[in-house]
Amino acid sequence: MYGSEVDLSDAVAARNWIEESAKTLGGIDVLYNNAAGFGFAPFSQMDLSLWRHVMKVELDILFHTTSPAWRWLCEGGGSVINTASLGAILGIGPLGSVAHSTAKGGVVAMTKALAAEGAEFGVRVNAISPGFVSTPATDAVVDGELRAWQLSRHLLQRPGTGLDVAGAALYLASDESSWVTGQNLSVDGGATAGWRNDTETRRIQTLAAGAKVETR
Repeated sequence: MYGSEVDLSDAVAARNWIEESAKTLGGIDVLYNNAAGFGFAPFSQMDLSLWRHVMKVELDILFHTTSPAWRWLCEGGGSVINTASLGAILGIGPLGSVAHSTAKGGVVAMTKALAAEGAEFGVRVNAISPGFVSTPATDAVVDGELRAWQLSRHLLQRPGTGLDVAGAALYLASDESSWVTGQNLSVDGGATAGWRNDTETRRIQTLAAGAKVETR
């Protein structure tokens, strides 16, 4: 077991950590870019400082780690897994997520471009876009009303867990996904698949049942 605490928003610290880890471990087989900061505000209230902060802690940090790891990965092949977001796929007005969505959209684009460059060397690059996942960080800033609203937009109306996302990451890291690259895997309880409204469904079913009776 080998681990360190590193500020990945510091490009020099991130590079030193990658180089030290690669030398200690004898190379790099999997790079899982799962760390990030955050920043949310309505666009009308967003200033350049917040915008740049979000780009730094949600997009730049992938470059800080992947750039020094790339040569190690290309030596023998491997897997890069990037954490994107539901916000990279859908605009979500109430969350004030323009900067977040822009950064995570960049993560998805970076994933596809790296997959194209890395294919020659046996390097696979994929992304995971989670929906609402309950973590200590999200639970601290998301109140009950916002939590309920977000879950109402998921087909499977429970919060995701770290294990839900970890299972997808394990698959992408393993040889089970050896023919998978350049993909953005949504692990979001069906939030990007469609809509669900149980009350409206029952209302329409009742109307449909009544119409059938009348036509007999």
